Parts: sequence; structure tokens; C-alpha cells
Amino acid sequence: MSAEILSLSFIPIVGALIGWWTNLLAIKMLFHPRQAVRFLGLTVQGVIPKRQNTFAREIGKIISEELLCNDDIVRKLAENASQEKIISFLLSRFDLVLKEKLPTTGPLLSTFLSSEKLKNLREALAQELGEMMSALVIEVVENAQSDLDVQNLVEEKIRNFSVDRLEELLYKIMEREFIFVERCGAGIGFLIGLAQALVYQVI
Repeated sequence: MSAEILSLSFIPIVGALIGWWTNLLAIKMLFHPRQAVRFLGLTVQGVIPKRQNTFAREIGKIISEELLCNDDIVRKLAENASQEKIISFLLSRFDLVLKEKLPTTGPLLSTFLSSEKLKNLREALAQELGEMMSALVIEVVENAQSDLDVQNLVEEKIRNFSVDRLEELLYKIMEREFIFVERCGAGIGFLIGLAQALVYQVI
């Protein structure tokens, strides 16, 4: 193998290294430098540290408007409100009082309450509890709707994240994608270097 061919074969390798390093640097510059620094008259800072507040605001807005709007959350609260379970628990306590407490604490009263009357009383209590629970759920839902601010909650959470934590989370979620980007850079750099080597060979 001649020295010329050997030197030309290094061009794709160097191109691959440059492409890989360039994409790796671009990924690192998402998070670094943490603080703004001056370099050749320019202010340089990582994209995420520089725009963390903007990202927090935009992500909070998207989540509150597209994914978790107040109306959807309130609707779910209303749907999942365990009214029947609460009513059933209260009625079971009522039955317990009638069975265990009333004979000892109110023996005179128990003599006037027949089984039929107790049944009617229980049914009336169940109906009253149902109406009370419906009103309570409506009140809770209305208060939740006025107090709940999904956008502000998400925005505050992201804004309070340290950049180290954000970097850790993004690498955990997108590690494969970052590696793919690095390899794409290497592959493209190699192809460009190979094309250059072929052009030099022809020339």
C-alpha cells in the first residue's frame, strides 16, 4: 500500500472522529457551561441552564392546556369520588350503633323502634347521605377548579430542578437517542471523509 493511499484512508477516519466529537460536543453544550462565560467576545452558556425558566413556562403551559387541563382533572375527581363507599361506611356505623349501643344506652328508645321503623330510618338516612355527598362533591370540585393551577405547579417544579438533576433525567430518558446522534455524526463524518478521499484520488 502506497503512502498516498494510506494517507487518503485516514481522511474517512478523521472525518468520523470529527463528526462524532462535534455531535458529542453539541449534546454536552445543552447543559454546559452551567454559568455564562465569555469566550472570544461571545457569551457562552448551556442551552438548558440559559433557558430553564422559559422551558419551565412552556412545558407547564403545554401540559396544562393539552395534557392535564383543569376541567379534565376536576371531571376525574367527580367520577372517582367514592360516594357509595363513604355512604356504605356511615351506614355500617349506623347499624353498629343500633345493634350494640342502642340497647344499652337507650333501652327505652329501642322498645319503640320496631324492625320496620329501623329499616325506614336507615333508608331515609341513606337517601339523606346521598344528597349530602352529592352536594359535598360539587363543592369540592368547584373549589378544586378554582384553586388548581397545573401550569404553575409544573412550571415551579421544573424551575426548581437543579441543572444537574435535569441532565441526569434527560440522559436517563434519552441515553439511546444521544448515543444514536453521536454515531450518526461519526457515520456522516466518515462518509464525507470517504467522498473527499475519492475526490482526491480522482484528482
